Amino acid sequence: MVIAFAVWTAAAQPAHRRAVLVGINDYSASRLGALPKPPAERDWPNLNGATNDVKQMSEMLVLLYGFRSEDILTLTDQAATRQAIVAALEERLARPAAKGDLLLFYYAGHGSQVKNSLSDEPDKMDETLVPADSRAGVRDIRDKELRPIFNRILDRGAALTVILDNCHSGSGARGLPNGARSRGIRPDLRDIADRTPAGPRPEDRGALVIAATQDFDSAYEMRDAEGVIHGIFSWAWLRALRNAAAGEPAGDTFLRAQATVRAESPLQEPVLAGNTAARSRPFLGIRTDRRAGRTVIAVRKVRDGVVVLQGGWANGLEPGAQLRLLGAGTPMRLTVTAIRGLGVSEARIEPSRERGAAPIIRSGALAEVVGWAATAGRPLRVWMPRGMIDRIAVGRGSEADAIELLERAEDADYILASRRVGGRLEYSWVRPLADKIAWRRSPLPVATDWIRDHGPESAARLREIVLRLSRVHAWHLLESPPEARSPYRLALRHQRTDAPVIDGAVVAGQPYEVVLRAPSLPSRVQQRFVYVFVIDSFGKADVLFPRSGSVENRFPLSSKAPYPAEIPLGDAGSFEAASPYGLDTYFLLTTDEPLVDPAVLTWDGVRSRVPQAHTALEQLFLLINGNRRTGAVVTPSEWSLEKVSYEAVAPRGDSKSQKKVTPPR
Repeated sequence: MVIAFAVWTAAAQPAHRRAVLVGINDYSASRLGALPKPPAERDWPNLNGATNDVKQMSEMLVLLYGFRSEDILTLTDQAATRQAIVAALEERLARPAAKGDLLLFYYAGHGSQVKNSLSDEPDKMDETLVPADSRAGVRDIRDKELRPIFNRILDRGAALTVILDNCHSGSGARGLPNGARSRGIRPDLRDIADRTPAGPRPEDRGALVIAATQDFDSAYEMRDAEGVIHGIFSWAWLRALRNAAAGEPAGDTFLRAQATVRAESPLQEPVLAGNTAARSRPFLGIRTDRRAGRTVIAVRKVRDGVVVLQGGWANGLEPGAQLRLLGAGTPMRLTVTAIRGLGVSEARIEPSRERGAAPIIRSGALAEVVGWAATAGRPLRVWMPRGMIDRIAVGRGSEADAIELLERAEDADYILASRRVGGRLEYSWVRPLADKIAWRRSPLPVATDWIRDHGPESAARLREIVLRLSRVHAWHLLESPPEARSPYRLALRHQRTDAPVIDGAVVAGQPYEVVLRAPSLPSRVQQRFVYVFVIDSFGKADVLFPRSGSVENRFPLSSKAPYPAEIPLGDAGSFEAASPYGLDTYFLLTTDEPLVDPAVLTWDGVRSRVPQAHTALEQLFLLINGNRRTGAVVTPSEWSLEKVSYEAVAPRGDSKSQKKVTPPR
């Protein structure tokens, strides 16, 4: 895997924005003519999602970041030869680079390694990008060849971003079901024997470093809700960009992408490295569609009463979202009825209660989003043997939009596994993960209890468990309005020593407390009601704060500056962790109106009472908890939901297997 570099200059507005985007699905080299004989024992399986990634990245650059289409060069499939890629980097990026320019190189395809006996790396292997003519014997593009090009760009004062969604692992799917596709091939063992100095590492010069996966892991592809195949990281990154606030630090955008990868397929672990300044700067600069904390969309045209908007999926719109026309003499609202693409949607004009003639909507008019259409994301994908489908009976009726039954196990979030113990069958829902390391990354339960087959009773239990898993899955994919994100982040610290938890692990039996920390504070911070709840590795949800309804949970305490950089929640936010050990996810919910019944944030699989929905937010949460996903709930924009995961670990010498979060007495 070749890491990705993002380096920023001090220029507030780049003079030029240019991009080279490469995506390779076709590694057949069928149209490239006679070339040198390829090395033995390398394989070049075709990919399915790389060109999709390039297409969507290109659209996002135009829609959100001010790139012109003519300044974006795309090389796909067999056009992406070694010579073409290197020439594009030189001619489109390095040579014309000037101070203040913003330049992007994006690559989606296979990655690998090449032997270099003179390398300064301990394993004597250089990481590489695999061009389309690699099968014909052409050498891969080594990271040490890319580094001088990147450094020449930086020497000229340009801002450079390089994102690579590939890996170098040639070990295949490592036990995954057939059909899983890794973006990596076996190393090229022809010794390059090159000790030429490549120059300093870009990240050592103040770079922000983003990698699709660890350098010892593979990068994989996945299907989205529409069946389109993407790189797992690229698809998570595009959605994180979609939901990024204007001026949001790149580090925050990365954390959301990382959380999405872990929730959907923890087969790979994205990596971020860089100094504080690099992490704090927005990715590719300020978004063009979000102004002063608002999402502003232009009207493209009005046709037969249908308003066509110059904004779509990329701008965070969903059917049901509401917009207010700006500058109109009479308040006018629009409701989004259909999404037609990344940058196009349709809306209807809502009837006005005001007297007088309605204003005429013209092309170029602006509207701001005032109602956020929140959705629970795609359904949970499960696979089970055909003989169990009718017995468990999920994915039908009102639950059909919460559970999707798949015919291929390799695409599933969970599979129904079986074993025979004492002559009797037992069943468990299991995530089809690659290894134990991946299991530790998963914020979703990696496996459920084994249920012995006792006929209808056990089938009902397996049904209840998978619906509970669907609920957990939906909470992990739920996004909140980007404009309303709180400046405060959830953090944990040891209650006795006051030491912050910085290694992502809490030790059972030790006291911890929840605190709110703000990396930076704006000039004005809105007071909000704060709720903290945790979903543990068994899928159980508990509210940690507040424990007695919406009482004394509005922060900051004062609406006037100076605002505190840290807000302790005190004894009301303290807890201990005990076994069974695993990855628990803590959620921070902030809202400008209190939850009348915070019980909507709590469940243990079977509730003794059903909470009531008093607000739009509570209605949304109850739909998720009730395993319904149809449509979207329109909520006010002033709420935010942030997630952070901590691993609960055993104290030294403890091997217990039962864990729960328990409040102090």
